[in-house]
Amino acid sequence: MIKKLLFLFLSTVILISVFPLTTAAYVPPAEQILKSLQSSNRGISTLTVELATTIYDDMYEMGATEAVEKVFIKKGFFLRLERYRFSGKEKIIQRGRRVLAIPSNGADSDARIIDTVFPSLLFQSSLGELVDTLNFLGVDTGDTSLDRIGTEVAYTIGTSDKGIPGSRLWIERKRGIPLRFTGIATSEGKKVTLRADYTDYIPVKKGTWFPGTIRIYRDETLWIESTTKTTKINAPLPESLFYIPEGTHVGLPLTTFITIKE
Repeated sequence: MIKKLLFLFLSTVILISVFPLTTAAYVPPAEQILKSLQSSNRGISTLTVELATTIYDDMYEMGATEAVEKVFIKKGFFLRLERYRFSGKEKIIQRGRRVLAIPSNGADSDARIIDTVFPSLLFQSSLGELVDTLNFLGVDTGDTSLDRIGTEVAYTIGTSDKGIPGSRLWIERKRGIPLRFTGIATSEGKKVTLRADYTDYIPVKKGTWFPGTIRIYRDETLWIESTTKTTKINAPLPESLFYIPEGTHVGLPLTTFITIKE
């Protein structure tokens, strides 16, 4: 009897390891997957974050440069990201669907659209708005599946077919927080695959989390690594902080990610 039970147990373990996750569990639609994320930020109207950032590039033949970043997020689709490094101050300002990088003389400016992804997922007032935001970021919200990132089981939203251009979001099944985002953008006239990994989450308040570490990859090569130093919720942020200057020479308008429709 013991041998029979042991055989059944081992057979079950083998079946689970051989067959993909999608055959072992129900995969809910995007709206259900995103429900925890959308509801977790209730009671928060603004978020201010300071990060220590390392940029891995050879622009200055140094291999890597250090920077301090400040991120200001306000409910209603407002974002301001400031990066300070020895070469000067860089800004990204988002107001609604408009995004501007200032200055625009950096070779990597247009790929910085990846920096707007996580802030764009916060403070949405309804599931409908959150789904619309994912569609704007190039995610096919009608396509959901299961996957693993390390030891974590995650829901995925977006196409898993590498032959079809489109963005994809991984949501941790346990807490409903983003673990990864991938998308294809255009940088200097060429297609580039961008990936952001969100790890080491820290509590902002009960039930609300922010990544302790954000790593961004460009064509599978580590490009930017940021560590969260401080967070502050509900500090007053005037709308003038998110003013987008007019004119053709003040900055580079950033376009969103490429989809199969494009």
